[in-house]
Order: sequence, then C-alpha cells, then structure tokens
Amino acid sequence: MTKVFHYPWRAVVKPDHWRLPSPSGDVVSPEVGAFVDHGNGKFEEIPGPTIREGTGQNRVLIKDVGQFLYSPEYSHQFQKETTDSSVRRCHFALTDAFIWLSGYLYRHREDSGSPLAERKLSDACAAFREYLGSQKDFAPESLIVEIARNAPGAISSIVAGPRMVLMREHTEVPLDKIQEMDTFSLVALARRPGRTVAMKAGPKQRLTALTRRETADTVENRVVMDFILRSARSARQYVDEMCARCPRKEACLLHDPVVEKDCPSERVKLVAAYSRHCAAWIRSGAFAEVTRLKEPRTRPNYVLQQNIRYVKVWKYYLKLLRLEDVEEDVWRWRRAAWSDMAKMLFLMVWEERLKPRAKLQTSRRPFMIRSANRNGHWLVPTPFEDSLVFGERGRYKTLYILSPNDAAKLTAERGLLAKNADFFIVVAADGKFAVRPVWAFCGDAKTQSEMDANRLAKEASAEIDAAGMGGLALFPSDENVVAWTGEACAQGLNLFSSDAVCDRLEDYLKGVLS
Repeated sequence: MTKVFHYPWRAVVKPDHWRLPSPSGDVVSPEVGAFVDHGNGKFEEIPGPTIREGTGQNRVLIKDVGQFLYSPEYSHQFQKETTDSSVRRCHFALTDAFIWLSGYLYRHREDSGSPLAERKLSDACAAFREYLGSQKDFAPESLIVEIARNAPGAISSIVAGPRMVLMREHTEVPLDKIQEMDTFSLVALARRPGRTVAMKAGPKQRLTALTRRETADTVENRVVMDFILRSARSARQYVDEMCARCPRKEACLLHDPVVEKDCPSERVKLVAAYSRHCAAWIRSGAFAEVTRLKEPRTRPNYVLQQNIRYVKVWKYYLKLLRLEDVEEDVWRWRRAAWSDMAKMLFLMVWEERLKPRAKLQTSRRPFMIRSANRNGHWLVPTPFEDSLVFGERGRYKTLYILSPNDAAKLTAERGLLAKNADFFIVVAADGKFAVRPVWAFCGDAKTQSEMDANRLAKEASAEIDAAGMGGLALFPSDENVVAWTGEACAQGLNLFSSDAVCDRLEDYLKGVLS
C-alpha cells in the first residue's frame, strides 16, 4: 500500500479532500497536495484532477497500489472557476513571476550564445527584486506590459488595413454580369427546366455563376482577432490585480481605476490604455466577418512568418499562449510552484541580507532555473548555495539551507523525509545540529475563503507546535502576517511586498542562529 504522509497542520484541512482506503479499512485524509513515497525515498506531489460535479470522475489510480477518492469541489478545475479574489491574486503573482524568471534566464543564454549559461545568484536576486516592484513603480514588468508597450502600433496598422484575399464562391448573378462559369455552374444550368438560357434563367433572369469578392476572413486575421481578445482579458486581469495592490487604492475607490489619471504606476496606466484600445479595435468592425478560432493556432502560415506587421503579433501571440499554459500548470501544481517561490525568497534574503554579515561563504553556485516547469517545479532540486559561517573568537555557527535529501545526509537524522518539508534550515555549532523544517503550502480556495490570513497562520503554527515538529510554515497571502507558537512559526507572505517579506524571513533566520 502506498504511504501517504500528512501535513502537520491538519486543523486547516477539510476531512474530505482526499481519501485513501487502507487494507485495514481506515481512511487517511491528507491535504490536497499530498505526497507519495514510492519506496525509494522519493516524494512526488499528486495534483488534483480535472473533474466537475456530476461527472463521476472522482478517482485517480496510482500504479495499482491504491486510489485517491476526490471530492469535486477540491479539484483544481473547480477551484480555478470558483476562487475568490485573494486566491486569484496569489495565483496571478506566481504565474507571472515564473514566466519572468524563465524569460530572464532565456535572454541571458541568448545573449551569451551558450544554452548552458547560468546567472549569478546576486544578479538574479537584484533583477527579481526590480521585477517585483520598486519605489518608482509598484507594478511588475509583466508580459502584458511588454505587449502594451510594443504591440499597439502593429495592431493598429492591421486594423486600419487588414490583409484581404479574393474568395471564389457560387452565387445567383444576372445574365448580363456573368463573367465566369465552372463545372458546378454548368451542372446547375443543365438541371434547370427550359430549352434556352433565357428560359432557364427564369423570371429574375439569374443563373448560378462563379464570382470573386474580397474578404478579411483569413488565418492571419483570425490569429490577430484571437490575440486581441486574449490580451484584452489579460490586461483587465492585470489592472484589477494591480489596483487591489495599489498603495493609494482607498483614494481610487470613488473613481474608475481604468481611467484614473492619477494612478502612481505608469505600467498600470499603460496597460489600462491598451485595454481601452482593444475594446475600440473590437468595435471598429474591421474583423466583423472574421470567424473565431476554435482553438489556439500554434503553426504559422507564410504571412505570419514574413509580413512585418503580422510577425510582431505572432511573436507575442505565442508568448501569451505559453503564459496561459503556465497558468493552467500552476493551478494544477499550486503547492509545487509556491514551494519554489518560497525558496526564491529565501535566496534573496541569503544574498542580500545574510551574506554581507557572514565571516565566510564556503562555495558559490550559479542560479539555476528551468525554462519550463517540471511537475510544477521551476528551480532545480538543489538551488541553494552551500553555507555561511557566522561568529567570532572561536565561537562559530554555520548556516545551511538544504533540500530534504541533503539535510538528511548532513545531519544523519532519521525521519527528516517523513516531515514532508520543502527544505530545511540547519545550524551547525560545536558538532551539533539545530534543524528547522520549512513547509510551503497553499490552502484550497474553500479554506482560504472561510479563514482570514491571521487565523490560518495561528491554526497552522498551533498544529505544528502540537505535533512537536518546530519549523516554519509559509503560505501566500494578500497581507504579511506572522504567528508564533512556541517553536513553531507560520507566516503569510505577500509576494510583491518584497522588503517586508525579506524582513520577516531575516528575523526568523536570526532567531534560529541565536
């Protein structure tokens, strides 16, 4: 029977998320992001299935050794369609951040000419902090911002004069205007009653003939129309998310945020203007006869590859499709994505706050991130640098941030893997180790809508403390909250309040070192 390990905060987990019947008849009910041990020490996250109420598809087999029974309301598809605004904002932040990080590394490899080139951790942390927002502009440099800055010129040119093609069709034409007839027209003529052409034309004196007319219903124009609709939806989402995060949102409540001229973010105003342009392009009637794409197009025709106006739109169209694919993956693997983001935040604290005060760093590694996620994970399994040494006059402490396997090898402590932590903070001093597990978890939409961030943090920290596990639990939140209970700590982190987040994580690391 497959082993299923509980999260340590069962108080915030509903009992009917997952059910695994065991041989004894007992029912094990871990959280949605459960982990399975395949017998070789490897832990794998099992994502929620794509199911809907009434379909009956509520089972997932796991290599014939057991089965999980799902409640439909906890499937990722159901949550994606019914989530409240706070969960959507956290999901938007994760999706956009990983798209930016992978693009950041891709541009470096492209510029260096080496597919294996990696960024230094210091460069990556500085660039990522700039992405998260600065004093000049709190909004991040997202893909939709790049589209709003570079694409409107090409789209306006296409809308003003879309590429037209001549389409041949069979219509009823007056006798004096017939110019061309083909086999189909001649067969239709022969089937009409009458001996002469005039008699066959009937009282209206019309016959079926081949005609040509110009139309904009082409593949490239369908792609442009699809791009406008998708980018308009992304622009509205960006404006909504940024307005909810705006430092002066209370003053904007009486105004329409889309047309608010006093918005402190130039990026938000740029995207808002692009959203209005999209609405105007759709109303213009240039694409009135263009049919909608039934599914996204991934193969370009000659015009999309060679026409200077359509090439730019096609390039951003592919990027937008990839963003939507990543968004779907993050919904399915929310905990894995948030786990990687928690690691990234610790790396920022390590590089910017701890390293300048350390006596020694034992080694340095490049920042390694995949160009695409693998089962929800973007960072490589061991992204952390080795260790930092603190202290003076012979009293030194060495700080490690390690993956579960590395922590188990270093400390030789049994049972670390069973704690189901994402990574471990280890402090070595005088031959002894202080180990603090770090869990990154995402509550399901139903739980997060029923609990505010403070209550969630208190219940999580109390559950960890009651289990005697110590450590730190991190979850995404609209506000930065913290709850201490004995040796346990739970924190809600607002990703885009990067300074406050780094302050809280630094305080926790200082407490572990002391």
